[in-house]
Amino acid sequence: MGIGIFTYREKGEEVVTHSYAFEEKEGRIVGTEEVISKELFDLMYDDRIIDYKGMKLKTQSKEYIYLTKSRGYREKDKIDASVIESILDGKSKERIARIRELEAQTRTYRILYGKDGKVESRTKLPTLEEKINAYLDSLFMKDTTKTSEQIISDVFQSDEYHRIVDSHLEVDSLIESWKERAKNYTYNDKVKLLTQSYSERLKDFSKESIDNALAFLHRRQINHGKSGNDIELSDEAKEIFKLIQEYAQSIKKIFVDNNINLTYITNIAPEKLEGGEIRKSLDRANNYETERVDGVFASSSNVDGNNPYIARNNSWMIRLGRSTYVYGSDNITVTQDSEGKKHAVLKQPNYIYHLNPESFTPVCNLTINPHTHQPVFEFSEEWISDTAIDIYNPNQMRGVDEIKDVTSLLENYTILCDIRRQGIGIKARQLKSKEETLQYVAEKIKDGSVININQETGINDRDLSGIDRQNLKDTCFTSKKEKINILYFLLILMTNIA
Repeated sequence: MGIGIFTYREKGEEVVTHSYAFEEKEGRIVGTEEVISKELFDLMYDDRIIDYKGMKLKTQSKEYIYLTKSRGYREKDKIDASVIESILDGKSKERIARIRELEAQTRTYRILYGKDGKVESRTKLPTLEEKINAYLDSLFMKDTTKTSEQIISDVFQSDEYHRIVDSHLEVDSLIESWKERAKNYTYNDKVKLLTQSYSERLKDFSKESIDNALAFLHRRQINHGKSGNDIELSDEAKEIFKLIQEYAQSIKKIFVDNNINLTYITNIAPEKLEGGEIRKSLDRANNYETERVDGVFASSSNVDGNNPYIARNNSWMIRLGRSTYVYGSDNITVTQDSEGKKHAVLKQPNYIYHLNPESFTPVCNLTINPHTHQPVFEFSEEWISDTAIDIYNPNQMRGVDEIKDVTSLLENYTILCDIRRQGIGIKARQLKSKEETLQYVAEKIKDGSVININQETGINDRDLSGIDRQNLKDTCFTSKKEKINILYFLLILMTNIA
């Protein structure tokens, strides 16, 4: 009779077990810590206490022994499993099913001990559920066109699935759980998974190279995208920028393969575009201010009626907080329909040009995650083409929409208009505190320089003094030094002038 020895302690509804082994290759003690539910622990071990050579012991339950044996590859294990299977009743089979379910949730950690017995590192190992989810996510991400249902269909037909499910019947329920979670996945989820995958690859670079690349980008931002005062990049840092380009091309492939349009919004009607072309903007910085280019700028942000750009004309647009925008003109007027409902209408309509992404490249960046403090990639949803776009070429443009009614914007945003074109949004951004900003904007509304469209229509009319008090920090900094520090870590201000 073999005896396995491990330590354990009960902690509320969980049991923490520790086992140890000497790893000859590493020349040290390696421990395994498992955090399992109390219910699973009770299912793993028989309630009865037996006397073995004077020792009081609990034995593994026959259900757990059967599971362990059935997963083995030795001929002896297969024979043992078949013997135990012959004595399993309906209740035992229910217990086995529950053990499988709970095992998938077990948290496992690998612990390395030093010569003095102290813990040097504790690394969480993925659960079976996490492994299944990560595997299916990776398949979904790598194939640019397949849906989650198609991914699962492929998995069920694979040899690997049949090999694993023979020893882990709970795989089916885990796959079903992923299917339920992923049924609403879109191409945007592919981009998110792609971003996570490429960000993981940054762990292969040294901290010095990451810092070198970040400093390079920070210098570019200070210079508003100009390259005349760049710092030198190490060879490894150059590889990071090559990875950014690879990341961008992977995003582009998703858009091209799925036939997803980009959008260009302007107040110029198709018939008034000189030469029938969307011409390049000259010497303009990208969203991150890391590069100045001559190019056509487009976006992959949704234009579902709640995109603030649909109301912007050729003047500026400033974001104050997360849900308040100031437009630099009086292009929005309030009308009333026959039923008495008020609408926000553009005096001069805007036009959304739907473009083929083939000619464009997405703008991506390297930054520091403010929560994990780890380097990550990010995608701005801005795209740039270095060639003009011929609107009469069906391979470049796929259609155009005229936008007049922007009432739906008011449901999610507070929209303010600087009707006298006094640069009020820009001046508000330059004030030192959020209180000063709110007071300044409120004064301009009071003297008639700024119109609150929400107030005029009665749609989502909120007290301006309170709507963004917590969020104005996004745009109002107490000093230039604070602004530069946050730029360094975020590498993008979503509040930049559009």
